[in-house]
Amino acid sequence: MKKVIYVTFFVSMLAFFSGSMAQDLPQLFSGRIQTIDNANGTIDVMAGDKTMVFHISKDTKIKTDYGEDMLFSQLKITMSVVVEYMKEGDSIHPLSVKVNTLPSGYSKFQKQQQFNGVIQNVEEAGRNIVVTDGKKTMAFLISQDTKSNVPITDLKSGTPVKIEYLYKGAINQTLSINAKAKSKGIGKK
Repeated sequence: MKKVIYVTFFVSMLAFFSGSMAQDLPQLFSGRIQTIDNANGTIDVMAGDKTMVFHISKDTKIKTDYGEDMLFSQLKITMSVVVEYMKEGDSIHPLSVKVNTLPSGYSKFQKQQQFNGVIQNVEEAGRNIVVTDGKKTMAFLISQDTKSNVPITDLKSGTPVKIEYLYKGAINQTLSINAKAKSKGIGKK
C-alpha cells in the first residue's frame, strides 16, 4: 500500500513540475517598432498583421545585435527588433529587446547561405523555426520579407525545407523557404 502511495505521489509531482516548466520558457517576437510611448515606457512591435505591446521595465535588457547596451530613449520607430518575453496569463513581461543595428546595405556584402533539413519546431506562429539536418540544428528568424513557396502558417514539424539565409549578428535572417511536398501535398515538387 505504501508503495502505491509513493508511486502515485511521485507521478503526480512529475506531472506537476513538467507542466510548469514547459510554461516557463521565454518566447520571441520579431518585427518593427511602430510606436514608442516614452511616458508609459511601452513599444508597439508589428510583424505582418500582428502587433504586440511591450512595457519596457528597468529590468528589460536592450542591446544591439553586437551586444552593446542601449537606452530606451535610443529606440526609434521602424527599428527592427526581436523581443524575448515571458507570458504569465494575460500579462507579457519582456526580458530583452535585441535591436538590429547592422548598417543599411550590409547584406549586400554577405554571402547568402543555404541549409537543408527538416523542421523540428515552429515557434510564435511561424516567426521562428528550428531546422535540423541530423547533424546540425539551426534556428531561423522569419520576417515579413521572407519569401516562401507555401504560406508560413503551413510550416509544420517534420516538413523538409531548404532555407536560404544571411547570418546577421547572431541572427539567421531567413531570405527564402522552399518547403518540399509531403504526402498531404503542402509545398511544390
